Amino acid sequence: MMQVYEEMITTDKSLKLWKNYIGVICAHFDRQKMYYSLYETQIWMNDHIRAAITCTYFYTNKTRNYQDLNSNLKYLDLSTSHLLAALKSTPGYERKDLVMNLKKEEIIQHLSTIKLQIEVTQFLASRCLETSMATVPPTLFGSNEQRSRVAIMILICGENLCQSLLLANRIIDEWNLDKYLIFCKVGEKFVEKDQIADMRKLVDMLGNEVLSNKVILSILRKQPSKLDDLIYLINDVSMKITAYIECGQLKSAYLLAVQSKLLNFIPKILQASELLNQPLIKKICLQLLYQLDDKQT
Repeated sequence: MMQVYEEMITTDKSLKLWKNYIGVICAHFDRQKMYYSLYETQIWMNDHIRAAITCTYFYTNKTRNYQDLNSNLKYLDLSTSHLLAALKSTPGYERKDLVMNLKKEEIIQHLSTIKLQIEVTQFLASRCLETSMATVPPTLFGSNEQRSRVAIMILICGENLCQSLLLANRIIDEWNLDKYLIFCKVGEKFVEKDQIADMRKLVDMLGNEVLSNKVILSILRKQPSKLDDLIYLINDVSMKITAYIECGQLKSAYLLAVQSKLLNFIPKILQASELLNQPLIKKICLQLLYQLDDKQT
């Protein structure tokens, strides 16, 4: 192919004459998954941006875990070199319609993503078990759903939760990911494996009481049997009463509501007692509500 390409340049250095043919050739290579031929064509055209994108494909191609990705890091180094070349040089006016162009800020953003993905790869390859996935492992080059999965993997696999949280938060902040969803998934894994100490550390390090309470309540909805292990991690009294109600611990919910003078929860506890067939709780709730009605009248 290179001999053909040289003949094309000899005929027309600007490649305008060959524009449509080059487009057809590249589309053919892409459809047939002939990515190395596509890459050679992109290099020949000095199409650095597309060459960088193709290198990220080489990085993920036929990988099933982060150990595989770690073995392919050379392609991210190559992708970086193409992006740096794109920053330093601009294509001639005659080829501007043939190659992909990005603003300087966009190229710098891509370079930042690659740098972070290299860090993530090295982190996960050294900590996650070498288990194969059904599909290509999630990376920062994918959708926000994939980036969220990467953050979850970092938090679950990391030996040092503080280091893991720092790295995961960089990803979360960079793409404005859903913290609640991510920490719920992580918390569920910790609780499933009885890693309550890790759950406690996670809550402490989040530094956000509202978020922590919501995460714990979400976990308890799915794993009510863990109530005794997690209830003390909830600081907000209203959320704690809600947790007791949703886990069916209506006596504890009633006592805490009365003790805290949050009597607006009594009708909710009454309703739950009827659904769960707890007649004693139903009786004391009704008695209290009657007393409150008498005082108002």
